[in-house]
Amino acid sequence: MIKSDAKNNCLAKFIIIDADRAAANQGERRSLEALLAYCILQNSKGTIPHFLILNSPDFEYVACLHDPKYKGESTESYIRSKWGFSSLNAFKSETKVYDLLNSSGRSFEKMLDRIRNGRHILINTFVINKKHYDVKITKTKLNPEEFWSRGSNLFEFFDVIDW
Repeated sequence: MIKSDAKNNCLAKFIIIDADRAAANQGERRSLEALLAYCILQNSKGTIPHFLILNSPDFEYVACLHDPKYKGESTESYIRSKWGFSSLNAFKSETKVYDLLNSSGRSFEKMLDRIRNGRHILINTFVINKKHYDVKITKTKLNPEEFWSRGSNLFEFFDVIDW
């Protein structure tokens, strides 16, 4: 899909994935590395920037970071005991997840602060030219030693869409 829709007229592309499968499976890791190489190639061409966003281990961890009461315990236990879901599947199928994550003291701003200051498997260095409505990724760095760390570079998405 990313390759076949390469010429659309957009400011940037964001590919947001969970890193847990790539951390545990060599085949998935090779696919992730191929995706990363493709994004770096596209970014070097200077056309539409391709932001690869890695959530480690998964979206549920990033979701829990919205809650200031979350202290790093098991995400599944937290989602079940503190948010009242019967299972992770019930949480994942919740259609009002945005409302849940941004109410009762929870917010995406809290999540952003926590991930911005946390660990990152991958970082995209980029510049925004507001005058010309342009974004360029100047460097993408994979930190393989952080692969088993909990973290995300999702803040990059918000940094770009917030300008």
